[in-house]
Amino acid sequence: GCTIEKSPTFGNPAVLQTCTAAPPNGVGRVRRAGLFTDTWLTCEVSGTSAPDLAKRTDRWCAAVVAAAG
Repeated sequence: GCTIEKSPTFGNPAVLQTCTAAPPNGVGRVRRAGLFTDTWLTCEVSGTSAPDLAKRTDRWCAAVVAAAG
């Protein structure tokens, strides 16, 4: 249950992978991967397949990039 798409954000090139699981557990995963200069950076958030999982992932990835400086 995963989809992969090119992403206009989070590096160049960049991809966004979204995986969903069927009930009963309903756990999903959103992963961003992007090339920053000469280094690939990947971040991922897993949780219930709530609509805000992608937003939570974006916030986490932004914090990772900021910390990596």
